[in-house]
Amino acid sequence: MLTEDEKLLQSPEEEATAFTRSDPWRVMRITSEFVEGFDALSDVQKGVTIFGSARTGPDDEMYTAARETARLLAEQGFAILTGAWPGHHGSCQSRRQRRRRPLGGVQHRIAL
Repeated sequence: MLTEDEKLLQSPEEEATAFTRSDPWRVMRITSEFVEGFDALSDVQKGVTIFGSARTGPDDEMYTAARETARLLAEQGFAILTGAWPGHHGSCQSRRQRRRRPLGGVQHRIAL
């Protein structure tokens, strides 16, 4: 027979943790990711997000236009928020930012 202390120190049984794989628990995890994202971006006063295709390359006129738009906005003090993927998102980052050395700004890395 096990003492109460021994029962307490045993690993939980599979059934005891099954609820962590349920839909309501999943919703709670996703919600916590939103909270973390909002917390990470809470200090951004003026920000612009530029959306576009990840398949656009540097030779595409829309890539160039997105890069120029991001440059002009950054010069006016706007934070440029991107997914930092190839295409339009990546075009909005300077070479220095891609080397992880932002030009006088703060970089937020949020995995989604």
